[in-house]
Amino acid sequence: MGERLICIQKVRGSNPLSSTKEPQEAKPSSTYLSIGQNPRTQLAITLDCLIEGFLLSCRVETKSPKTISFYRDILRNFQWYLNKFNIETIDATTIRSFLGYVKDTVNRWDSTNTRANRMVSPTTVKSYYVALSVLFNWAVREHNPMATVKKPKLQQKTVKGLDKELILQLISSLNGRDIRTLRNKTMLYIFLDTGLRLSELANLKMSDIDLQTGIIKTNGRGNKERFARIGIKTQKALWSYIAHRPVDTEYVWQGKDNNKMATDSIAQMIRNLGKKNGIRLSPHKLRH
Repeated sequence: MGERLICIQKVRGSNPLSSTKEPQEAKPSSTYLSIGQNPRTQLAITLDCLIEGFLLSCRVETKSPKTISFYRDILRNFQWYLNKFNIETIDATTIRSFLGYVKDTVNRWDSTNTRANRMVSPTTVKSYYVALSVLFNWAVREHNPMATVKKPKLQQKTVKGLDKELILQLISSLNGRDIRTLRNKTMLYIFLDTGLRLSELANLKMSDIDLQTGIIKTNGRGNKERFARIGIKTQKALWSYIAHRPVDTEYVWQGKDNNKMATDSIAQMIRNLGKKNGIRLSPHKLRH
């Protein structure tokens, strides 16, 4: 990607340039982020450098690799768009045009990839909006080119959960007494009983469980601690699994060689359970 100089306005009162020094002149071919009129409140920096600093900040804030990859892919596409159409100014109009390109263009990014050659959903367009908002809100605390761009609206849909008959069918399909079946059935019970996220369930430790009170402690998004209550049937299933575990380990769910079961392995187990019962199933679906 070619470098693009942009100007970003800092929060008032935090001028990055000394009051005794004039800002360096930008090159004529620079692309500017049009925000402020006062040159003393503007900082010249390449878009590549801005994005690099933003992604570094995400890592420092211990955001998940999946989240960082999400931002990186979208911002890479934004850079491609600027280069492809020789955009010289990044402002609200630029961002609206970019979102319109994502929404209405079938053959995006000059790619032969199947996903880039079909229309995207409103959710995808909103994802692009969110990624750009996070970038510019991180870089500019008071003014940014997203300020006048309205968030794309999504149709509110009621998420339908699993029918009671189907839940009973899933539970009945796990009728073995081997340790693997006991483990999978207990996971299913906890998903259905508590609505835990996949990551929360995968990282459960023995110290997080109080079978006497039926309380489970988890760390959710943003490392926020919360508590969930489990019913008597789930408590019984959990006790049975723990009592039959071949090795006493810190983490509750044991996988291959009695090591901690990977998050992806749990998700795959749920998908396979759904296939066995003739439905599309996922950990997120169980939350509903």
